[in-house]
Amino acid sequence: MKSGMVANGIPETIADGYNELFNALNERKYLNDFERTAENTTPTSLEDFSVEFATAYSNS
Repeated sequence: MKSGMVANGIPETIADGYNELFNALNERKYLNDFERTAENTTPTSLEDFSVEFATAYSNS
């Protein structure tokens, strides 16, 4: 996969990063050490955010 990305103009360092990300996602290791706390979690629900996002998007 990396060689195809590089052949299509993506810098090798970026292709390496994509491969690292996708491997972590596939192995279910992405953000395993991330813990949600009050300090890093917003009180906004997904439903509230989607309404705000839809309004902002439709006005752009």
